[in-house]
Amino acid sequence: MTSDPTDPGSTSLTLVAEATLSGNRAVLLDLRRHLAKAGHPAARGGAWELVIAEALNNIVEHAYAGRDDGMIRVDLRWSDTQMQADLVDDGTPMPGGTPPGDTDTLDRIRTETLPEGGFGWGLIHTLVSHLDYRREGGCNHLSLTIPLDPA
Repeated sequence: MTSDPTDPGSTSLTLVAEATLSGNRAVLLDLRRHLAKAGHPAARGGAWELVIAEALNNIVEHAYAGRDDGMIRVDLRWSDTQMQADLVDDGTPMPGGTPPGDTDTLDRIRTETLPEGGFGWGLIHTLVSHLDYRREGGCNHLSLTIPLDPA
């Protein structure tokens, strides 16, 4: 995994990691460390960590299913009130070109009928203020804006 910048007071960070569950954990730990060094209250975790963990796990389990050569780039920017996460991978595109499980769908169906992975996307939709997905240049681009708890 690589990260940049090294300035702990920065409000942005780029991480590149192997598309594995251990790579995902390393991304989350590195981000927490960076936030802690910057003295940011979000360093203790919260909704941002759930959203990013779920998105990263979906990339590993679905975009890179059957592959062991995947990489994920995570570009992060944050302020006191929100975190912007842009995740890029060259795995398989999302079926239908859109993330599943929006909150409207989640409200109308029984959770026990959700396919594997469906509940996680509903959680992501619930916890973000903006979500955008596009396929460009052979890569998946997932952009998430996550409100941060001011406490």
